Amino acid sequence: MLNTSLLLIHHMNQAELAPLDDWLQTLPCDKRDSVLTLKDPALRYRRSIGLRLLQLGMQSIHHQHFDFKDLVYPNDYAKPYLINQFNAWQFNLSHSKDIISCAISQQSIGLDIEYIRQRNYQQFSTYLADSIPDFDKLNLQEFYQHWTALEAVIKAAGTVGLSNLRKVRLSNNLSAEKSALLHKKKWHLHYFSPDENYAGCLASENISEVTIKYINAIWNTSL
Repeated sequence: MLNTSLLLIHHMNQAELAPLDDWLQTLPCDKRDSVLTLKDPALRYRRSIGLRLLQLGMQSIHHQHFDFKDLVYPNDYAKPYLINQFNAWQFNLSHSKDIISCAISQQSIGLDIEYIRQRNYQQFSTYLADSIPDFDKLNLQEFYQHWTALEAVIKAAGTVGLSNLRKVRLSNNLSAEKSALLHKKKWHLHYFSPDENYAGCLASENISEVTIKYINAIWNTSL
């Protein structure tokens, strides 16, 4: 699965909050507390779903005994990662409005998804003109496609922050080679959209075949 990435997408449903509470009790204390200490119920839900997507994804690639004890949260800024028997795997989470997603691969990956809402995106033109070709010609959907690519690349590289966002250089258009450069390193891009209201992008070190699965992370017991 070295050049294959698994992308799981869950559509948020507030009615599922109660079943999630039961599942949380199965987690190690530190992972459960990382959810329960969040004050916002929506944030608790998203964190829970992210963990559940990771669990389902790892189990689907022949790790039936995936253990959350092998998931490490280094600090508030660095990416979480897997250790011990799972250290060959990398994952990344993203959420926006009602969509929560998780990507898993054996290479460095970054994932971003955004709800497309009306905004004055031209205000970013002077800030991102060097990163995004023909910025002044973009429509709203194209802006979000490019924005998710920038976010996915810096997440894959582990260098989040607006200063690094400006250093990404996207390929000339979305229909040509889908790639980007950051600090002279090339990242391959896979654009996707759960529906017409969202834009998403997965960045990976190598050209990657992406398997996308739309699931209910609460009621699905396997993929």
